[in-house]
Amino acid sequence: MLGGLVRAAPGLRVPGHVDGFEVAVRAVLGQQVTVAGSRTLAGRLVQRYGEYDEPHWLFPTPEALAAADPADLGMPRARGRALVGLAEAVAAGRVRLDRSAPRAEVRGALLEVPGI
Repeated sequence: MLGGLVRAAPGLRVPGHVDGFEVAVRAVLGQQVTVAGSRTLAGRLVQRYGEYDEPHWLFPTPEALAAADPADLGMPRARGRALVGLAEAVAAGRVRLDRSAPRAEVRGALLEVPGI
C-alpha cells in the first residue's frame, strides 16, 4: 500500500526521526525559507550527495556533504558554508549528534561551527 506513495514522492522524508545529522542539516536548510523550499533543498541534497539503496534514497553522510563545495549547493553561500562546516564537524567527531554526548556539550560544539 505504501509502495506507490513512496515511488510517487522519491526523496520525501519524515522530519521526526532518529538521525541527528539529518535533523541538523534540515535546521540549517530551513533558515529563512518556506517549509516547501526547505523540503526542495533537502531533496536536491539527497539526489546529489545521497546514495540510492533500492527502493529509496539514503540521506547524505556527513563525509559526503563535508566534501561539497558550498557554492554548488544552490543556496546562499553563507548557508552553504554553515552546512559544509556542520558536516565537517560531525565527520571529524567534533560534534556528536547521536545522543552519546550530554546536551550542553553538543550545544557548545554546535555553537563553535561558523554559521550555527
